[in-house]
Amino acid sequence: KETAKNEATTAIADAKTLLTDAQALLDKAPKGKGTAADIEAFKTDLATAGTAITDAEAAIGAGKFLDAKAKAESAKTTANSVKTAVEAAMAAKKR
Repeated sequence: KETAKNEATTAIADAKTLLTDAQALLDKAPKGKGTAADIEAFKTDLATAGTAITDAEAAIGAGKFLDAKAKAESAKTTANSVKTAVEAAMAAKKR
């Protein structure tokens, strides 16, 4: 049980870091014609990831460590996909 709690706590911390990184990168994303809808979609994805992190923290408080870890992993996946997409857009704009 302690191992599951530690894994969930670590996953939440990782998810928070990744979410912060993705949000910072999104703030620097190229804005222009045709990107507004993409940026809004990314913001929605990051908000969803933030909610998943909050839910994961609540699950830890309730002793549901596996559920907490799953929610944190989901948040990490979402934040990472946004981060990757923004990085790709930034690289494409530099070309």
